[in-house]
Amino acid sequence: MTNNVTATTETTETKVKFSQTPEGRLLKPLWFVLRIYLAFVLVLTTFCAVRAFKPMDLPEAQGMTFYQFMADRAAAYKEKYNQPFVVQVLWFGFTVNSLDVPLVVSLYFPDSKLDEWVRTKGFGTIGYNYVRPRGKVEVTNFFGLLWEAVEKTSWKVFVTGLLHLRSPLLPTNK
Repeated sequence: MTNNVTATTETTETKVKFSQTPEGRLLKPLWFVLRIYLAFVLVLTTFCAVRAFKPMDLPEAQGMTFYQFMADRAAAYKEKYNQPFVVQVLWFGFTVNSLDVPLVVSLYFPDSKLDEWVRTKGFGTIGYNYVRPRGKVEVTNFFGLLWEAVEKTSWKVFVTGLLHLRSPLLPTNK
């Protein structure tokens, strides 16, 4: 009698998670930084959207909200150039306002290279002394300082600055 023995061998495949591979370990810190950045952008966007409905802190604005201000600037642009307030003009304003973040960060580090760059090169034609926020420099007041800088930069660019539009139609407070 012959016994036929059939041996079966099981192959065990171990699945390796992506986070355990060299590539995964390399990308893990990048994902962390990306999440922090996205959280910052979300908080900043929410803050700006809410703050834009409140009256501007500038005495020149006389109680006008930021949304009213931008709507008035669009109308002034259309009156002067007979064209709608195009994306290029808004992009120009956004580009100029992007200098506000280094401006506010430089307030926390006076006499640094960043502070020197912002004072000398960053706001050359706009006017550093006008745009610089005057609020209290504290970590908890970062967004407040940033919004103050955005309001001042926008006023300088869209009213007294580079586009040479008519004066804003300010609301009458009766």
